Amino acid sequence: MVREDIWTLRCITVMPDHVHLLIILGAYLTLAQSVTRLKVKAKPAINVKAGRWQSNFYDHRLRANDSLEATMRYIWMNPCRKILIPVTEEWPWSCCRPEDWEWFKGSTDSGYPFPEWLV
Repeated sequence: MVREDIWTLRCITVMPDHVHLLIILGAYLTLAQSVTRLKVKAKPAINVKAGRWQSNFYDHRLRANDSLEATMRYIWMNPCRKILIPVTEEWPWSCCRPEDWEWFKGSTDSGYPFPEWLV
């Protein structure tokens, strides 16, 4: 369970070699502390597959005028862009908070991305 005071997960896509997270930071930890916590908690599962975390991470802060829909679309479309699935399939390791999916799915074609989203 994710504590609300650490972060709120809005959407996630787990790829074979990286992960995309859209989160709202809580008041308890900084971004760097939150990522460290995630890596520590997930380490046992990754070690089972002989994987490891890279030492750094890339972050992008959304500003008030940034598009939440465009960011969610980027995260959701990553498996299609990497040609892991066609646009007519759902990536099984992606999800959004139910309340985010409610408004986001309205911008899709029956739950599937529009092909122009790949551009």
